[in-house]
Amino acid sequence: GLDFFYTTKSHALQFMDFVSSVVPIKTKASERLISADTHSNTYNYKFTFLCDIAPICKDDLVCLPPNITSKISNNAPIVICHRVSQVMSFINPSTLITGELAPNVFWKQPFRSVGTPKQLTEFVVLDIEPTGVTHGKFVLADCQVARAADMGVNDLVRHTRTHLGHVLKPGDSALGYDLTTMNFNESDFQGHRHLNTVEIMLVKKHYPKREKKRRFRQWKLKTIDKQAMDTVRPHDEQRLEHDYEEFLQELEEDPELRSR
Repeated sequence: GLDFFYTTKSHALQFMDFVSSVVPIKTKASERLISADTHSNTYNYKFTFLCDIAPICKDDLVCLPPNITSKISNNAPIVICHRVSQVMSFINPSTLITGELAPNVFWKQPFRSVGTPKQLTEFVVLDIEPTGVTHGKFVLADCQVARAADMGVNDLVRHTRTHLGHVLKPGDSALGYDLTTMNFNESDFQGHRHLNTVEIMLVKKHYPKREKKRRFRQWKLKTIDKQAMDTVRPHDEQRLEHDYEEFLQELEEDPELRSR
């Protein structure tokens, strides 16, 4: 976790308001008497605010609990988190059914992701055909894909449905979850008797060439001053730079997130 220290209570409350406006959180406040002057009737308190952030991130693969599944995803427990703000937004790529989960509902029965973006697999789109079903910016499409690692090795073609019919075309690369190769815990699916899942769930379009060279961006990300650690291993420094570049790419591809 992270600790932030403020000289006044109002500054801490402002920071809490900012955090709650961008991610779902649960807060708890406490206070401790530091000193007291009975003659002038003045008291000095130390206030502590505990903030828990929901452990669900954008592009995570999630298995919703049974009671939540029936409310927001029409009995389809395996969904993708496509946006995180004050609420968490989920979508079923095979049906375009979407739903939102408020923080107070989440914390009554918290759950975790069953897949994270680090487990995404690169696929090549061989053919795609929109079905005519749309929901907002999403377009439902039947898609034929092959793993990028299998190109030239075997002729294994996978069929799936995706919500990315508005951005994908034959020859494009996409990142998705290959559920046939992922390992899950039984506790993640507790309460579900039958899980009718697809083998491939595409998450987003992929731009391989962007990883080879950094693009010039007309915007700059603001950061707070931080104190550098005395010793940083080269491996850790490279990992931090890679994670930061991935974050910048997500901002570049999501104008809504960049406008916050």
